Amino acid sequence: MHPKVTLSGPRARLTNAIDHYVDADLDDMYARLNRYTTLAAQQAVMQNAVAGRYDTVRRIFGRFFKSYVSRRGYKEGIYGVALAVFSALYPLLTYLKARAILDEGQANG
Repeated sequence: MHPKVTLSGPRARLTNAIDHYVDADLDDMYARLNRYTTLAAQQAVMQNAVAGRYDTVRRIFGRFFKSYVSRRGYKEGIYGVALAVFSALYPLLTYLKARAILDEGQANG
C-alpha cells in the first residue's frame, strides 16, 4: 500500500518540517480508508492471518490514542479527529471485511 522510497545521495537530517498532504478532503479520507481496509482484508485472508476479535477491539483504542494523542492529531482540528476515528476504524473494518470474505467463501465452497 505504501511505495518504497529509495535514497540517492548522502543521508542527512532535514532542517524543515515536511507538509504531508494525502487527502484533499473528508471524502478522500473515507475513500482511502475503504480502499485500504479492503486490500488489508484480502491480504489477511490470503495469508491466513485474520486478527481475532479481542485483538481487533484492543487495536481500535490503541490506534485512536496513537493518532489523536501521541501523534498530536488534536492540533489538526476536525481533520485530526477524522483521521483518529478513521485510524481507529481501520482494524474493525479490516476484520469485518475479512470475515465477510471468509463467510462468502464458505457459502460458495
